[in-house]
Amino acid sequence: RRALHNPCFRNSLLATVTRQVNKVGCRLVASTASSFPFVQGEELDIYIEDLTNLGLGIGRKVIDNGASWVVMVPFVLPGERVRVKINHNYKTYSEASLVEVQTPSADRITPKCQHFATCGGCQYQHMSISSQRSWKQTQVATAMSKIAGISDITVNKTVGTSHEYYYRSKITPHFERSSIGNQIACVGFQQRNTRDIVDVKHCVVASKPINAKYTHLRDILTNSSSNAKFKEGPMLLRESHNGTVVTDGNKDVQQKVGGIEFQFQAREFFQNNPYVLELLVQHVLDKAVGHGCKHLVDTYCGSG
Repeated sequence: RRALHNPCFRNSLLATVTRQVNKVGCRLVASTASSFPFVQGEELDIYIEDLTNLGLGIGRKVIDNGASWVVMVPFVLPGERVRVKINHNYKTYSEASLVEVQTPSADRITPKCQHFATCGGCQYQHMSISSQRSWKQTQVATAMSKIAGISDITVNKTVGTSHEYYYRSKITPHFERSSIGNQIACVGFQQRNTRDIVDVKHCVVASKPINAKYTHLRDILTNSSSNAKFKEGPMLLRESHNGTVVTDGNKDVQQKVGGIEFQFQAREFFQNNPYVLELLVQHVLDKAVGHGCKHLVDTYCGSG
């Protein structure tokens, strides 16, 4: 969630910006620190043309000599006209925050979570699920074409489930202490692009058993007279297929996939959306039928 502080991320982001701008036939403008077209804190109106694979909206402002300066802003949708405030300037683009949606997209919806746009966990809750899946299909096609150089393929529609919310089988909340009295002040998740903690009482993407356990842990952390024994840092809540939730990363959990039970330590990687995992495995099985395949080996990562 703190990717903006990572130079490697900025290089990847710049590559994404370059590809998107080239796609619409504009050129980027190189700039020095003293010649940015917009100053930090300046507000301007832009039209959002595209999305990066990280969910950032891409807008452009025509400046001197007809050149195009890219402005990237979160929580907007293509087709929207918005007012933004410049936060950071980089060599060939600026990052901004959303001030006002002047002309909303038909795909814009009200986020289910009251902490959306503050908590760093989600990027697309303001977009309808059908639009989310369509954009993911487009982004995969773009990555295959622009990055891998493979354009003669068909990218099928994104396969989803009916579990739009309450599906995650793992979360890693944090807590921080008050500067007065050393008491635990808030429990939640890291704020977007910072280490600050957003106090979150309920997570709409975590499973209901995890939310129940999380509420219990919050009560212990914030109400215990002996909470000084708790060390700051990420916690872990992981659900097994039978609905039990563990908080010890070294303990075993179980997950059933295609009738087969996998057992692994709670801290290890495993697909956090068990509903889509079932569809994925079944898709592989269906494709393997009739090709003489007798065994499937998951060698990708995690606990395969």
